[in-house]
Amino acid sequence: MMKYFDPANPPTHSIPLEGSSLYMDDEEARWWLYKFAGHPIEEAEPGLLAGYNCSIEEHLSKPLDFTLPAGFKAEVEMTMAAAGDIYPAPQLNEQNTKHSFDDIQAFYFDNDLVYANLEAPVYPEAPSFTPVSASDYDAQIEAGVSKPPPPVMNLRAETIEIFHRNGRGSKASETLHCFSTANNHSLDMGEDGLVSTLKFLDSKKIIHSGTARSLEEQTKFPVININGIKTAILSYTFGLNLNLPLPGKEYLVNLVRLNKPGADLSLMEKHIKLAKASNADNAAKSANADLVVLCLHWGLEFESFPLAWQIYLAHKLIESGVDIIIGNHPHGIQGAETHHYIDKNGIGRTGLVLYAMGDLIGPIYVIESLQKEGRPLPNKLSNLDILCNSSLGALAKITVQKGRLNGRAETFISDADIKVLLRYFTYKDTLCTGFSLWDIKHFAQKLATGEIHPGKKATEEFNRLAALAQRVLHY
Repeated sequence: MMKYFDPANPPTHSIPLEGSSLYMDDEEARWWLYKFAGHPIEEAEPGLLAGYNCSIEEHLSKPLDFTLPAGFKAEVEMTMAAAGDIYPAPQLNEQNTKHSFDDIQAFYFDNDLVYANLEAPVYPEAPSFTPVSASDYDAQIEAGVSKPPPPVMNLRAETIEIFHRNGRGSKASETLHCFSTANNHSLDMGEDGLVSTLKFLDSKKIIHSGTARSLEEQTKFPVININGIKTAILSYTFGLNLNLPLPGKEYLVNLVRLNKPGADLSLMEKHIKLAKASNADNAAKSANADLVVLCLHWGLEFESFPLAWQIYLAHKLIESGVDIIIGNHPHGIQGAETHHYIDKNGIGRTGLVLYAMGDLIGPIYVIESLQKEGRPLPNKLSNLDILCNSSLGALAKITVQKGRLNGRAETFISDADIKVLLRYFTYKDTLCTGFSLWDIKHFAQKLATGEIHPGKKATEEFNRLAALAQRVLHY
């Protein structure tokens, strides 16, 4: 554990802290501010993973393996796509987002189920609150504030429309959209904001999981039947910044201190058991899900690798019956793995863990960053003109098959394809003129042919990001 943070000699690797504003001391707060202010951590927590005799980076470098059991005969299948965070982006509007999804449209939206994490409330009765920039925090520190409070956020409905309007693939009439709503900003607008968010999502027919208006709704998590494959979506957050639900209203947010070793996991374990239960188990609220997807808001912000504790917890959850874990919160990409085990029936199973998907829709403070550095503002520029690992995100397309094995109905993940995203903001005269989401390989091709020419410094930053993406996700 860290005892003191020395800005003159800061750590270069992950430190196993909880990362929760509510329990953070001044030293951890300064560490967080250091990372936020343009010093992302790209080295994993040191040491060997217990039971694996390798480092975290080595462990996550292994290729994904979805070998199906011998004798399994698939009968039906479904596809699910997963992405990262959606949160307030003041630069974006209807005009500069018309082509945001062009490059990833088919990969992301041409699926049966499309998932993202909704990182902030949608509460029209309150002003739109956006994430603060590093300059805002600098001003607070200069004013003598040793531990600035975390940002408070509130989304404009128009930001969701960017996703909902543009998210139209060839399966537009059939594709289901699903958001996790359990994250550290769930209570930024209080209970009223949380309820408003759920009403808004209901009005758009967007499935949601992780927050609830009642105890009954909390236990009625979504179970979606697609092509005869019943998929349960469960969502949890490690913390709520400086908030906690009112006593007696803990059902508002699925809160589990995921970043704390030895934390109470009983809420999550209860829901997993309900999701897997069938009428044959005499469960009063059985879901009888074929597939259990766990959406976890966890890990440490601005870091490129998960902590050892997260890996151990992920394996435990997979072996308890979870099939897929989709992680978010770090505002950057982290690794992925397949975890293999033998279930109680002697069947070899594989779970997929996506530790962090990065951001999908959210701001990058290009102008503010250049002004802070005292650099001139050229007529044309992009987010590649600054160092920002949050320019990287990820998408995953997961194929699931249901069929027969030894006379029993069984469901397995048969494939997963992960793409690294480049979130690309362009500016002219300090105004954002475009926001596009690129498969990083496609962007590299355009760069090589000269179809995109962001300038020498921006090209160097792209190459740095591409090398990091290769190291973390092996794209």
